Amino acid sequence: MFELRKSGLLIDFEMEDYYRQLCIDYKSIINEVSDEKIANLCLFSITSYRLSNYLLKKDRNHSLISARQVSEYCKLITGVEIHPNANIGRGVVFHPHGGTVIGETSVIGSYSVIHEGAILGSKWVGAHHQKGGRRHPKIGTGSIIGSYAQVIGAVDLPPKYKLRPYGRVIEKSKGK
Repeated sequence: MFELRKSGLLIDFEMEDYYRQLCIDYKSIINEVSDEKIANLCLFSITSYRLSNYLLKKDRNHSLISARQVSEYCKLITGVEIHPNANIGRGVVFHPHGGTVIGETSVIGSYSVIHEGAILGSKWVGAHHQKGGRRHPKIGTGSIIGSYAQVIGAVDLPPKYKLRPYGRVIEKSKGK
């Protein structure tokens, strides 16, 4: 167990599991990205997500602001906006620069690649969605989402799915 104390705040996490997760993420990024600056931004975005997700799950009542602050800072630096409550597998690579958005109930399978500007969003916001239900897409393991592609709604994409750049997958309305 590793404890970090800063300004009276105590953060504890299982260092071994956290380190293992980051090693897998780092290996995937090195295999996918050749430019060092881009690789650093990719690693920064996934590390920021893992930290904000940890903060959110550790203490929902008091860490929500901290988790959102980490997420917003990551968006400012990398252009990748990942909601802290999203579920992202191991070894996922986000290509930065260009407004990638990952929604709250999104699920991304391990070893997937999300290119710049991709949107994994919800079809409904506010009072239209059901509480506790899934509103965002589920991406299968090993999938590739092209640049500026949109996956909207509670859509399930199979493993190793390839969505072309500027492609769109939108959930059909149930009532129509």
